[in-house]
Amino acid sequence: MRPSVTESILEFAGFRYSVTADDVLWMARAVEKECRDDGDDLDERRVAQTLMNCFCYEASQRNYDSLTKFVRAYAQPVNPRWFPEGDLFKRWHARDPQKYSLAAAVGRRDRHSIRTEFGRECVEAVDRALIEGPVDIPRNCTDYAAPWLDASRKYEPLTHPEVGVNRLWTRAPGWTGYSVFQWQREV
Repeated sequence: MRPSVTESILEFAGFRYSVTADDVLWMARAVEKECRDDGDDLDERRVAQTLMNCFCYEASQRNYDSLTKFVRAYAQPVNPRWFPEGDLFKRWHARDPQKYSLAAAVGRRDRHSIRTEFGRECVEAVDRALIEGPVDIPRNCTDYAAPWLDASRKYEPLTHPEVGVNRLWTRAPGWTGYSVFQWQREV
């Protein structure tokens, strides 16, 4: 399956951003792998909406000018810096080759970053994030992490740790989130 949304306009902090087909594809690639292909659609919805919210926050701060660039920088499974030739992979692989395996890095590059078909839960999560906005997450949610990671030095927790579900965080306590601009197409 592929996401059905091919265009959407996001509004945030007085700005509008037109989502492209490439944006949707890279977002689906990230969501599919970030959720470990486990079929936990709640987590997929949370991850998709958090990616969108964080992108909008970062774009409002002028840190990113496209959703594709943001997703590829934020989501480890599709980030070139975590591919076999990437600086982050090389650094962490040198420290712990078993935890940061070459096979995983090759999978990021050769499987996750070229995928064009996605599971139903992923497609529904991406479509929902682009059609409805952040409805399954707190409005100021900007980050997610595995439940065992403690990001409290940099971020404020929004949810409690729960086995198998990404924990939600914010780097922007006052952020009000993005919304989807509804428009009418002329027939």
